[in-house]
Amino acid sequence: MARYMVSVVILSVMFAGCQLPGPEETQKQSMENWSRTRASRLYKMACQDREAGELVAAKAKALEAQEHDKDNADIRTLLVKIYIESGEYKAAQKELQILKQQQPTSANVYYLGGVILQKQGHLEEALENYRLSFQQNKTDILPVVAAAEVMVEMGEVRQAQDYLQRHLKLAERPGPYEVAGRIAMMLKEPKNAIRHFEQAIALDHENKRYKEMLATAYFAAEDYTRAATTIEALLRVKGYDPPGWIYAKLGDSYYAIGGGRADSAVNAFKAATQKSPKNADYWASLAKANMLKANMLKDDPAAMTATMIEVIKAANAARRIDKAHLDASLLLGLALIRQKRPDEALRVLHYAQKSHPKVATLHCLLGNAYSAIGKEKETKQCYEYALHLDPKHKATLIQMNKLKAGKTPPGK
Repeated sequence: MARYMVSVVILSVMFAGCQLPGPEETQKQSMENWSRTRASRLYKMACQDREAGELVAAKAKALEAQEHDKDNADIRTLLVKIYIESGEYKAAQKELQILKQQQPTSANVYYLGGVILQKQGHLEEALENYRLSFQQNKTDILPVVAAAEVMVEMGEVRQAQDYLQRHLKLAERPGPYEVAGRIAMMLKEPKNAIRHFEQAIALDHENKRYKEMLATAYFAAEDYTRAATTIEALLRVKGYDPPGWIYAKLGDSYYAIGGGRADSAVNAFKAATQKSPKNADYWASLAKANMLKANMLKDDPAAMTATMIEVIKAANAARRIDKAHLDASLLLGLALIRQKRPDEALRVLHYAQKSHPKVATLHCLLGNAYSAIGKEKETKQCYEYALHLDPKHKATLIQMNKLKAGKTPPGK
């Protein structure tokens, strides 16, 4: 009996120290587990909505998730990002302040703070936040890239290049190289830009935008053949929908290569006008390419005349969009003079003169048009004024010498 009583006492003590949870506590734990599970599910759904660009839906789910798990730093971080992307910077800042209390030394907190400040135009403060972010995690190049972009925005392009270059070895993704390439282009260093864009492409060979930038850098470096071949390869990529400017850049590359690619230039600029029919520059470039082609057809008068008509059509198309377009007006004036229509050329050139009074080439062409109708006084005045604007203007010097020698300028 004594043994039985001892056992009862022992069991009583044990149960007193290890009490099973009561119904209320069990229910509370179950609710907390359910809330965390629900918050996790909503968080994942919010992330998916954000990735799809559905920011309103993402915000609604993230806020609901936060109601179920108020201290969850991941949910709060997601909310900050959604607020930033929605332009709700005050709300983002409010959530970030709470997040900073939860994670006072977090590199991500400083980085997001920099993003908010940059969006609000507080560039100095944004730059400081990005630098603090990098100090907290010196293996992450993202705040370095962001700081470089802020420096560019502040006009400190060279400093941005130096700062990014010092840390570029950390880059494992193509983005930093792309930014480095763009900065090099701003500094008119296309060869450096080529190197960076090539590194970006090596890390992301499928990225079409990097290849567009590489072609632009080749063109700026006057490597027109590689610019053309880069764009040609890009145009062969399945699913690529080239913008008008890519065709225009291809046309410019062919044009710069020279007369042997005149037909290719014409076709490229035609494609550019089809993509962007309201772009006056593309139509003027098409006129320019046709003029190059016409110059290659001097031994075939009929073909040359037909091509000159194409010059006139393209230049007129540009002028329907922008009547005072300089290049279109110059090309049209020259084509009309060559087609023995100097009176029409004078009307076109005089109209352009109102908007472009200080262009030597325009006054030279005016002189050619006046010469074609036998007005020597006006011809001389136009040539003299062209040389006043540009004493080394080659075409005007040639025409003026011919005028002095008593020869009628051919209007070329």
